[in-house]
Amino acid sequence: MGVVRAIARQTAREILHGGLFFGLAALAAALVFFSQFLPFFGESESDVKLVKDMGFASVVLAGGILAVLYASSALAEEMENRTALMVLAKPVTRAQFVVGKYLGILGAEVLFFAVVGSVLVFTVWHKESYVEAVFRSAPLDPAVFQGILLAYVEVAVLAAFGVALSSFLSAAPASAAAALVFVGGHVGNALPLATSGFGNFLWAWFPDLALLRISDALALEIRIPWSHVALAGFYGALMSVLALTVACWRLDVKDAA
Repeated sequence: MGVVRAIARQTAREILHGGLFFGLAALAAALVFFSQFLPFFGESESDVKLVKDMGFASVVLAGGILAVLYASSALAEEMENRTALMVLAKPVTRAQFVVGKYLGILGAEVLFFAVVGSVLVFTVWHKESYVEAVFRSAPLDPAVFQGILLAYVEVAVLAAFGVALSSFLSAAPASAAAALVFVGGHVGNALPLATSGFGNFLWAWFPDLALLRISDALALEIRIPWSHVALAGFYGALMSVLALTVACWRLDVKDAA
């Protein structure tokens, strides 16, 4: 565990030292916060629903971009720069290397979600309080925390697929493929192609990210049971483990070649 922790810490440090992390966090936080001031329907409950919808969309999109860009280059750049070979020449297994990289990305995402998620919780609470004219007395909606948690799981799945793709492709193609996974995981089942036999086969390889999205239910004020959150979290963990297993297998194949 010490080796995995060291790799994860170094990966997270590299992400946090880059300007992209703080730029995306600041942009997402600003979009979430200022969405409450946009004149949608004139201070009604519909405004609150749209603030929630925009807020979760901003969190998932910015967090997803962060995951795609860093996860897709996690192994590709290391292999191209030959730094991975130096690391793997030490008593470090491929599984430790892959898991360490992945956990480092998730660690940086934890900080991202802590910052932007806090802004989202405050913004929703403030908007609901203002609309209901009971400022400082509106309770926090637990469904908002459920949405943030599942948004993090979604980003974690996307990061795992990005790491797996980076073991096959260079950084740029892996990023494009991970972006396709993001889009396909959300809308793949709704496309006409998905109803065909080939479409069913194709989209079976995509994670069902729509399962992790509850923003529509939040906008309609439909209560989500915690059992659904737990099931969705288990699904996300399973998809992440499968993707990381593929990445480890690919590194073994490259090493054997």
